[in-house]
Amino acid sequence: MNISIVTPAYNNPDEVRKLLESVSLGKRDFPALETIVVDDNSRDDSIRKVVEESNFAIYVRLEQNSGPAKARNIGAKLAKNDVLLFLDSDVILNRETLAKINKKMESDNSVKVICGEYDVEPENSSFSTKFKALMVRSWLPPGDSTTVFLTRVGAIKKEVFSKLGGFNDDIKTASVEDYDFGRRLMNAGIKMHYDPSITVRHHFPGFMKQVRLFFHRSFMWIHVFRKSGKFDNTCTTPAQAVAQVCGFLTVFFMIMSAFKISFISIGLFFLILFIVTNAKFFKLSFMKEGLIFTLFSLPAALIISCSIVLGGLWAACRVLCTGLMGKG
Repeated sequence: MNISIVTPAYNNPDEVRKLLESVSLGKRDFPALETIVVDDNSRDDSIRKVVEESNFAIYVRLEQNSGPAKARNIGAKLAKNDVLLFLDSDVILNRETLAKINKKMESDNSVKVICGEYDVEPENSSFSTKFKALMVRSWLPPGDSTTVFLTRVGAIKKEVFSKLGGFNDDIKTASVEDYDFGRRLMNAGIKMHYDPSITVRHHFPGFMKQVRLFFHRSFMWIHVFRKSGKFDNTCTTPAQAVAQVCGFLTVFFMIMSAFKISFISIGLFFLILFIVTNAKFFKLSFMKEGLIFTLFSLPAALIISCSIVLGGLWAACRVLCTGLMGKG
């Protein structure tokens, strides 16, 4: 089965170079492998130069910045092979990943979509990147399917992708285009197979950028939820919603205890609930990185919870205000 890799890129030539270097190793086993890099109108031609240096990848540049959804759609239209493998441009392809995808799809013709996962070890090692990698690992879907099309490493037969019209390119930011597409796959009755052994290593951003990204994705996800009324089985699960609210309330009542000391007991109550509902993450952190790392992970996780809840509340306020203005 022939595979076309499609990746959107924007102002990150160094990460694109590392991705292409990892893909070049895979080409030895898959000579028909095609790689398309879609530059979402970066500020200079650095990505073009990197792609040309690879001697095998195809470079496409959008005339204006349009977001990863449109970039992926453009790349998919140009792809010549029957399987599209979407990769984020800030990942490193592990050597066995292509073989696992190929084997899964060739051995079972009913498999139309298969998604993988971030490696537990990030490409850029630091506290914040290890924290994020372990957090994502603690959100693994149960079973062998996912409700989100994971663009970090997601393969889909081109005929299926084209039939559904690709990603919603009205979504201009890297936020919920994967959730939106996953909803449409489910509505079409197409199972998104999930295999956590299919992995890529990721360049996770610094902690403050993570906070901003969680806020933005939460804000955008509320709009997806309004349309479908459904949670997911990874990341945005009902259990995670409860956990994030507990984290937010922990911080809220701890701050309020500065004005009324009795609030501290309420804050501690929600802190216990937060730890219990995130037990999988804290256990994984302790097993992989030890006690000190896990203790530092607690305030970091609380900050992330606040970002997620505030993003959702901001989206809900916007929806409410828009509705009231519409009625007026």
